[in-house]
Amino acid sequence: VSTQSTWVMNHLVCLDNLQYTGGHFLFLDDFKNHPFSLEMVAYFLALKVIAPDRVFLVRGDGPTHRLRRRCFQLFGNDQLSNSICDVLCQLPLHALIDNTLFCTYGQVPVSDTLPSGRPLSAKSSPILKPTQTDGLPESQAAVFDFLDRNHLQYLVSVVGGNGAQTLSLSGHSNLLFVCPQDKALRLIQTAPSKSPEPPAPAEPRRPGTYRLVAPSLVLDLHSPTRPCQVATAESTPATLLWAQLMTQWYSDRSFAWGPGFDQSILEVCQSVKAILVQEPYPLVRLQSPVHILGDLHGSFDDLDFFMSKLMTFNSIRHTGGRFLFLGDYVDKGPHSVEVILYLLLLKLLAPDRVCLLRGNHETLSAGSHPRDSFRSQCTRLFGDEVVFQALHDLFAYLPLCAIVDDCIFAAHGGIPRLSPNKPDDRLELLKTPSAWKPDHPKAARLLEIQTDLLWADPADQTHEHTLDSNGFGPSLRAPQLVMYGTVAVDTWLRANHFQFIIRAHECKGHGFQVAKHGRVVTVFSSSCYQGADNFSAVLFISSQDRTLRFITRDSYAPESLPVL
Repeated sequence: VSTQSTWVMNHLVCLDNLQYTGGHFLFLDDFKNHPFSLEMVAYFLALKVIAPDRVFLVRGDGPTHRLRRRCFQLFGNDQLSNSICDVLCQLPLHALIDNTLFCTYGQVPVSDTLPSGRPLSAKSSPILKPTQTDGLPESQAAVFDFLDRNHLQYLVSVVGGNGAQTLSLSGHSNLLFVCPQDKALRLIQTAPSKSPEPPAPAEPRRPGTYRLVAPSLVLDLHSPTRPCQVATAESTPATLLWAQLMTQWYSDRSFAWGPGFDQSILEVCQSVKAILVQEPYPLVRLQSPVHILGDLHGSFDDLDFFMSKLMTFNSIRHTGGRFLFLGDYVDKGPHSVEVILYLLLLKLLAPDRVCLLRGNHETLSAGSHPRDSFRSQCTRLFGDEVVFQALHDLFAYLPLCAIVDDCIFAAHGGIPRLSPNKPDDRLELLKTPSAWKPDHPKAARLLEIQTDLLWADPADQTHEHTLDSNGFGPSLRAPQLVMYGTVAVDTWLRANHFQFIIRAHECKGHGFQVAKHGRVVTVFSSSCYQGADNFSAVLFISSQDRTLRFITRDSYAPESLPVL
């Protein structure tokens, strides 16, 4: 623990608030061995109090003289330091992550059996074959033997030394991000000065659950605003294009693309399409924690404002939780091409943590003023419509709706209409991917469901009396579209055991709106939309306390921290 620990935590915790942050935090260190030891102990104990089910502290074995000296300096006695030492003695000595990583401050236990650790996940790991340890130093042989006997893959330690199966979090390599989605252990370095070229990723000596990426990120502690990704062991064309995109934006809040940019986008489209064809369609299922963003409409400013605060170190691969985008990424804003490129790169870099739903503006039927339309932006940038057509071809593969935690239904517009005097087939069709073929007998009904998911709106109170017995009626947008009322919402939620409907599609003054007795939530993530003074917002669904929380951006103070 050092003063850089709080610096790092400022970038790990979304919006300086653990309630808006996904994932767990495990600290392996001696909290007492620091000139400001009292303040450091208070900091980490406060984290534990704020989020006891997400913050885990493992006990170190360092001396207590610095803590006692600090307490005596401030208060003139040892009473407080004695109380703190009593608390720290109650901390566990180790933790288990996914039954795969044994985490402790020091070395492995001497006993033959695994002590009862505190698991951070209940996932199982495969049984590892015994490894030949002849010729290894005695300490490394003991580690191999301990891991083999207990079917573990790595020892994560502070003072355990380096070895093929030991991850030592000391020196500048003092952060480890455990990502269950792609089974990666990403070692993060905090370099006090310009870092040398990092070594190649280390390969595990034997098969196991996780792969090691070391280092996956090198951070510049002297960056005044955001950490700088000096080097990475996961460089790909996607990461390089991402760096180019963000460098241009942060330089002068604009973009200037040279030759070859159109070809880069076309290659991204092909790569993302290869991912989407392997994923469920038209319905995807997600687990919280998840951040949900509504309409962006080419507002790169809002997209970067939120994502730079919600992603750890501005890197999706080092971020816990998931992101769900509700559609309408293009049209009506100045940077439609860059917004959709940003989102597609996120999908490429972390396909299991990024879900892009289709909005009505991801169809050719949605109109926009020629001056700020997606088509006109593509034509101005590239001189033709090749990129425009390629992106719209890709949009056809985006899912139409999502279910979060089996109780929250999310779509761009809303719920599909219920056919009069016919059985309710809506969710069953959405759960049947094989039905969504052009030659399916119910193709007309499927097109109707898709249209409603992309275009439908909740009816306000003044129009409830105009709806039919199922709670649907003609939309104010166009007579062939629908709006849905309280009866329709009640029927949909009750029949499918849902609690909320999360949707976008409409600009709201505060960036969000809660309607239909708190059961329909609208999220809009583009501020100052078409000259208005509306706020933008993001919705966060917490997995710990099952709570929906809103994060808003004040249009009158766009560079300030969000109003929570």
